[in-house]
Amino acid sequence: MQPRSQSFDATTQPGPQAPINLDFLPLTATTVGLWVGPGATVAAVVEVTTDDVNDPDVTPRCFPLTDGPTNATAYAKFFEPWRWLRLNIASITGAVEFKVAQ
Repeated sequence: MQPRSQSFDATTQPGPQAPINLDFLPLTATTVGLWVGPGATVAAVVEVTTDDVNDPDVTPRCFPLTDGPTNATAYAKFFEPWRWLRLNIASITGAVEFKVAQ
């Protein structure tokens, strides 16, 4: 998977954002980062799932990523084989970027 980045700002609707597909590998490192711009604030949770979010016969069940970045510039690494992840934003002001590398 090539590194991915999503940008958000104060006009972003709160709630789950577009999911990012991960390579479904039995053991791989994935890094997620949250960058919060100067003067910006965000309350968010990184969520993961093993469900196929594009399958109309499946209701994806998402789980919060333990120790994922939530409200400040930070990053986290994990090694579990998740298939999709997304940022679920509760509130936001200013510029925020969500970054994923695998």
